[in-house]
Amino acid sequence: MGINQLALIMQYLVLLLLAVAITQVYQRSTRRELAHSNHGFPKGMLFPKLQITTVSGQEFPIIRPRTEGTIVAFTSTTCKYCASLYPLLTPFQHKQPQLKVLVLIAGSLEDTLAKAKEFNLNELVVSSISFDQLTEFGTKLVPFAYFLGADGKVLAQGGVQTENDLQLLLESARTA
Repeated sequence: MGINQLALIMQYLVLLLLAVAITQVYQRSTRRELAHSNHGFPKGMLFPKLQITTVSGQEFPIIRPRTEGTIVAFTSTTCKYCASLYPLLTPFQHKQPQLKVLVLIAGSLEDTLAKAKEFNLNELVVSSISFDQLTEFGTKLVPFAYFLGADGKVLAQGGVQTENDLQLLLESARTA
């Protein structure tokens, strides 16, 4: 075996190792679960509030037996990361009519109404809560969401900022 053949074999081995390394890095970087998916209430726990008062003063039932479930998204009027989530929620609701999206916005009622108007959330169920109330829902993180089954039990949870995160939340709940 000549030196040229040996060099060619070494090149192929280096290329093969490089391809394997790139594949492994890509697989590790592809998120298979949401960030903070171990945060909040444990899976299977009944959500502590079964009814929420909306910004319009109506009572909204969390348990929705005729739906696949409810996504309860927690945001804040002062959260800049939340601003990227708001425009995704209404289209996501349209794509998933078997779900109900509930947005709990931490902040004053006036600021919550302004956010709802700014991001055209009028087709969604929106509620205003205080920052202190976040802990009653097992979180201080925003944006954060739970997927509740039709019976009001937590099926999945995690940080949500993108449409992919919302889809992953839905997939996680369906495989729970």
